[in-house]
Amino acid sequence: MKHLKFQKAKIISEAQLFWTLFHDYNPNVRPVSNKSSPITVWVEYYLFTIVFIVNIEKIHQKWIDSFLKWNMSEHHNISSIVTNAKDVWVPDISVRNGVESLSVVDHKSPQKLIIKSNGEISFDFVRETRVFCHLDFTYFPFDQQKCQIYIDSWTYNTEWVVFKASVNKINLKHHSAHEQWHVLDTRVKLNERVYPEIKSNFSEIIFIMHLKRYPLFHFTYFIYPCVVTFVFAQLVFLVPTGTRKKIGFSITVLLSFTVFLDTMFYVLPEIGDYVPYLTVYVVFVMFMSSLFLFTTIIILILHHHSEDEPPPNWLQYIIL
Repeated sequence: MKHLKFQKAKIISEAQLFWTLFHDYNPNVRPVSNKSSPITVWVEYYLFTIVFIVNIEKIHQKWIDSFLKWNMSEHHNISSIVTNAKDVWVPDISVRNGVESLSVVDHKSPQKLIIKSNGEISFDFVRETRVFCHLDFTYFPFDQQKCQIYIDSWTYNTEWVVFKASVNKINLKHHSAHEQWHVLDTRVKLNERVYPEIKSNFSEIIFIMHLKRYPLFHFTYFIYPCVVTFVFAQLVFLVPTGTRKKIGFSITVLLSFTVFLDTMFYVLPEIGDYVPYLTVYVVFVMFMSSLFLFTTIIILILHHHSEDEPPPNWLQYIIL
């Protein structure tokens, strides 16, 4: 009975605490006692999985809200409460090299956050973020890439909000291995972005990922068949000329490589600032295969040409 009374009293006390904290609270106002002081937001990045330029992650934020503090002894030792994010001021964190804002908290938002008695707020949210990275495909598929995620505020400059890193690495505790990319290393860098046109500085935190591609798939299904096809293309010169299969063999190899090249179109990256060596090799092999076919045709013309007649003028011009 006493336990039930205590629980009821605690519920009433928690309701009173909510009323005390939020009856005149404005989530649009920065929660600082001194308006000239910035709020420090501690940020930690949890990487869950990689879908190349699309990442599934959790952004963990912490800051002190000076308006949401209470004395535990006056409220049945309640140390923390959970409330809707839309009812509390939150920093408008965004991904600078992404296509959309990170912290979209509106009146329909289901996100929750935790408030401690000392005013510390912990806010986590999981989402899919599209990030555009500058990629170097020169050594594709044996390439290593560096992808940077720029997080800052769209609205608040350094006079209002300053970002700090909770740790100096991206948290990979919940990371699921990707079938194509392996995370070699991560680090966190703090920066202050300057905008001369508006004469203002913005606090920025950069999460850097060093990625390495697993080349086994591309080697097995593309590089190895390409090398084998090129070797077979050269074997056409070992086929006896009198068998009448020389030209057929050469055309078959060239056609098989053409089909193979059509498949590679969907795997090779689009050419941008860098041309992959694999692309150069494929073009070279295609050219050499065509040259082998042309040489085979000339050999057959000479083989079946009458010894009493001179070679065609065009052939003399090419050879001589």
